[in-house]
Amino acid sequence: MPLKQKLKDKSKKNGQKADPMDRESPNEHIIRREIKKPPPPPPEALKPREVREDERAEKQFLLDVVAHLGLSPRSALEVLARYDTRAMNQDLKGAASELSSQYGLSFNEFTDTEQKQIMMLYFSVDKTRSDESQKEFVATLDQLMHRGLVNRALGKLDQLRERLTTLREVQEVRTTLRELLSSMSRLAKQIPPERPENEDYWSALYARFQGIVGAKREMGDEVQRVYSELFDEFSDFIEDEFAARAMQRLVKQGRKVSVEHFMQDFYGRTPDEVEAIKQRNRKQVAQEIIKAKDEPYVDIATIERLHEVNNRGIVPRSESRLREKDIIFFGGVRMGILPGDVRQEMEAFAERVNRLIDEDVLKGVSKRRFEVAVAKLHNDLLNIHPFDDRNGSTALLFLELMMAKKGYVPSPTREKDYYQHLRKALDNNPIAIGLVGYEQYRITHIPGYFEGKTTIGQKDVYKRVLEIFLEWKKKQEKKAA
Repeated sequence: MPLKQKLKDKSKKNGQKADPMDRESPNEHIIRREIKKPPPPPPEALKPREVREDERAEKQFLLDVVAHLGLSPRSALEVLARYDTRAMNQDLKGAASELSSQYGLSFNEFTDTEQKQIMMLYFSVDKTRSDESQKEFVATLDQLMHRGLVNRALGKLDQLRERLTTLREVQEVRTTLRELLSSMSRLAKQIPPERPENEDYWSALYARFQGIVGAKREMGDEVQRVYSELFDEFSDFIEDEFAARAMQRLVKQGRKVSVEHFMQDFYGRTPDEVEAIKQRNRKQVAQEIIKAKDEPYVDIATIERLHEVNNRGIVPRSESRLREKDIIFFGGVRMGILPGDVRQEMEAFAERVNRLIDEDVLKGVSKRRFEVAVAKLHNDLLNIHPFDDRNGSTALLFLELMMAKKGYVPSPTREKDYYQHLRKALDNNPIAIGLVGYEQYRITHIPGYFEGKTTIGQKDVYKRVLEIFLEWKKKQEKKAA
């Protein structure tokens, strides 16, 4: 009899029930396990857990914050699900503080409750940003933080502006105005007006800057000098963020803009202040010419540098870069190079300039012939129209630089008479002066465009654009008549 059958019979004799798992099968081995019941829980575990007071307060705070933020039910649940008290530590506070500083705010300016709100939102966004399925949730919280921080930053600017009106000590004015402009520059980087959601914010920020300029006009001479000094200190921000963008808007609206007059009004400068800036710039650009004449060649960067130094505070600094905007410029009735071709045409121009320099170094070019060649290059630069504005003065500076290589010494004093300045630079060479004078006549009276390297193959385009411009010009003249 098999062993398994014997065990079954034995269990029956002892009055035990047969194991339901017992089945007849060949070579079957049975492993019996003793199942242990878990011990009963201790009595204290059966009592309801008492919620600590600080924990209750934390939960209530969390609910209050979510309610205050005005989130949708789904977003609110997402925030609640991600919240972790342990995460509210110094590292998170440091990250939230850095975010606030980008808007020109100090984290210490917020109350404890506000700090926790920012930290909570930052934590929720940071932990969810990599989840593709949660893009909408992340965008909602990002925008919520953005709006809150921008509005708080604008409020801070108003407080600083209000404080400025009460100050009379020059040093206090300087400290407060520097803080105000620094806060504005940080905030401006966070609200580029190219994004539609920032349009109103940027307009509000620009209005506040105009308010500062208006306040300057009401101050005494000493305080006005402080304003001018700090405007100059923050000129990169002011001109790139405000002046250039405000001008672009005017151009898009079809309004004719004199950059120099715009900048004068923009900064609230008097004519005497503008003249002082021009005299300062002339002194600095004369030094720049003296330094650049010893360089072996002239490149695009050199010409941009002359434009920038000569026009500090007169035009936005962004105007000292080669034209790239999709706007066609005319000098008089002469059409400038199409914006997409300006750099290539300027590279070809630089090659012609440096061939003349090489010829002078290797073979020696007479001073008179050199003056005539430089006058022609001056006219080329004028007709290429490489910059949005101030091309005439820049072409003259280029002429001075080339003649400095032949011994000309640029005056540090600004010469207001253009032709007097030209005669000095060309050493009264009648042919060279005549070439420049005739080109000025053509610019005013003879429609056309610069025929250079990039215009080959595009003559039909230039002719058609020129025709459209001349038709428009006639209509404008009729309206004015």
